[in-house]
Amino acid sequence: MFSSIAAPLTDSLKGKARKGPITWTKECEEAFDKLKNCLCNYPVLYSPDYQKPFIVETDASDQGMGVVLSQLADNELKNTRLYT
Repeated sequence: MFSSIAAPLTDSLKGKARKGPITWTKECEEAFDKLKNCLCNYPVLYSPDYQKPFIVETDASDQGMGVVLSQLADNELKNTRLYT
């Protein structure tokens, strides 16, 4: 998830010198704002119950991948781990 959102930022660094200037575009600004929002509103993670089965959800694209590990508790899916 985060890598897909950050793609315009990482793309702007490709082929640049380590301390050289980068071109800050509207897409970079939007990606930066989305990342800040995601970090401030990141979902709550619950402690896993190893006696219950886990649910694994995956997603991938050319720019990133993500995995959510959840469990059913109180008739609701509870996220126990997130990986991006």
